[in-house]
Amino acid sequence: TAPSLARADIQARAAEIAAGEGDFALAKRLFTERLEIVRGLGDRRAVAAALNGLVRLLGDPELAGPEYDPATARSLAEESLAAMRELDDLQGVAHSLFRLGCMAHQAGDEDEAWERWSECRRLDEAQGIRGGHVLPGLGDIALERGDFDAARECYAQF
Repeated sequence: TAPSLARADIQARAAEIAAGEGDFALAKRLFTERLEIVRGLGDRRAVAAALNGLVRLLGDPELAGPEYDPATARSLAEESLAAMRELDDLQGVAHSLFRLGCMAHQAGDEDEAWERWSECRRLDEAQGIRGGHVLPGLGDIALERGDFDAARECYAQF
């Protein structure tokens, strides 16, 4: 089948299923093929989204197992964030920030996680998103810092 955005979307869905079933090798191959397709088509938004698929896979130790690669995941997430900012895609920027915050949190860098997730939250609010997965992360950091009011507020909004 000729490369197309439709084919890239199917690759992404198939990769998500493979990742959910624990087949890291297949998920990585499908996400990588998706990225190659959209790069070849020159679709910057689709490239940034494809990068985020690889970020989720490589940057999650539970999904990646022994192939967990936080350095590569971070590099891909930064590339996606830059592209989403250039495209002025607020939802895409928020998604990239969320992933970068997750990786910072996993690495024990609570200050960076707070910064990334706080910006993500501001973008969510600007788009009318009331809840979001970023809130528990912010709540956990606030709790660790002893800011019980901020933690309570984050958890209550989720």
